[in-house]
Amino acid sequence: MQNSKNFFIEKLLFLVFLFFISFAQATINSYEVYYYNDPSSTLSLKDIENKEFEKINKNFSLGYKKGNSWLKIKFYNNQPSNKFFVELNEFFYDKVTFYEQVFGTWLEKNYQLNKKLSYRDIPTVNPVFSFSANKNSNKIFYIKFKSKYSHFGKMNIYPRNYYLLGLKNYDYLHLFTIISLLIAFIISTIIYYRQKEKIYIYYMLYTLFLAVYIFKMSSFIVYVNLQEYIYQFHFITGIAVGFFILFSKEILEVKKYLKKIAIIIDISAILMFLISFMILIEYNPWNILLNTLITFIFILLLFTSFYTYKKGNTNSKYYFLVVFLYFIAAILFTLMLAGILEYNILTRYGYLFIITLEIVAFTLLLINKYNKVHPKEKLFS
Repeated sequence: MQNSKNFFIEKLLFLVFLFFISFAQATINSYEVYYYNDPSSTLSLKDIENKEFEKINKNFSLGYKKGNSWLKIKFYNNQPSNKFFVELNEFFYDKVTFYEQVFGTWLEKNYQLNKKLSYRDIPTVNPVFSFSANKNSNKIFYIKFKSKYSHFGKMNIYPRNYYLLGLKNYDYLHLFTIISLLIAFIISTIIYYRQKEKIYIYYMLYTLFLAVYIFKMSSFIVYVNLQEYIYQFHFITGIAVGFFILFSKEILEVKKYLKKIAIIIDISAILMFLISFMILIEYNPWNILLNTLITFIFILLLFTSFYTYKKGNTNSKYYFLVVFLYFIAAILFTLMLAGILEYNILTRYGYLFIITLEIVAFTLLLINKYNKVHPKEKLFS
């Protein structure tokens, strides 16, 4: 048991290290970003030039917007280079158009999410556009984008040679979380094979579908050319939560302590599965309903875990701690999506760290549960 704890703790500390160094990339800061929303999607570049823009942070969270969002960038070149890349560091924008004025004429470049990497002007996952600017001079350019998802991200400008030399994004954080989930899936599969209990199969399916969800939220979905199905893939969220609800009912022994709540929890899981399949038909309003329902379910599970702990379930205190932390991370992420909180490390990627912490805690609890029943056949002893 001690070896397994050390193994998971080492993985967790390594994730923390990666979590912070991944944001230590140097970018050019001599520019300002301004924003305007065109809900009708009818305004042309000529129309936009005469509009009054709102100054925003380079890390922006604009919320869910209808129509086109426009960014106006005022750039001052104080670099030795005159060739640059401008990047939106999130990949999920349905369509992005870049406008640059060259010798008095506006040139247009396009990015489309559903276009394969090999067919893109610059074969990168995120929207990236090249532009030139004379040394010690000002330049204005525009970026228009739209998405069914929330409009958030970060504007980055790099010298062109720096970007081509290997600028990295944060996807290895997603990869690390996916690997952690798959390890937990394998461990729970081994335990279920030895001891046929529902709790292990619920946990197996939870970790598997959560790994698929993390995959969907990362740009790996673009590398395998499934990005055109990104909204349909969101049905995975409800399925993962549904199996988590069933797992929670078992580990908290809800039937033993709160029989009526156990019925409500079962109904909640069924609703998760039903809404998930409705998302396959139409993304909204079912996605909004799903997110709202998940919030209430997590509150119910936190209350249930606190109650069962008071009644003598020792696992409940660990469950309450990690689920409470995840609930906080999820709230921060949701508020960022709504445009209330700023896009930053904590609001965008904090939930990945908490998911890994959660998986470590739950996997150790299940290993310990198995070892108590089978003291002569201990796992990771």
